[in-house]
Amino acid sequence: MKAIIETATGAAINRDIDTADSPMVILQKFYKEDAAAASQIFSNKEAIDQLMDGTIDEAKSAFELLTVDGDSIHADWKTPLCSQPSVKEEMARIEAEGQVPTFVVSVTSLVAAVKEVCS
Repeated sequence: MKAIIETATGAAINRDIDTADSPMVILQKFYKEDAAAASQIFSNKEAIDQLMDGTIDEAKSAFELLTVDGDSIHADWKTPLCSQPSVKEEMARIEAEGQVPTFVVSVTSLVAAVKEVCS
């Protein structure tokens, strides 16, 4: 299906996505197909590497569907879009309105905690 991937900086990228894929798989495919365009959604190189390895900071990263009413629905990173009822229902509503679903996406890397050792 046609979709728009919008970055945190407001760049909009038209993409074909498969709703049988999870957001993580959608972004992995996007990066493999067009690394230059996909790089806009990552906070840094570590975030790219982590996503491609299947790990991201899910608490600080976002994959959200903009609703017809202007709200957003947070999508689970590891569940196919078609298996997320609220996302699936809103995508159908958006398409019924003749619009293209827009996902606001931002990927942040996990930061390893560093412990200071005093002696």
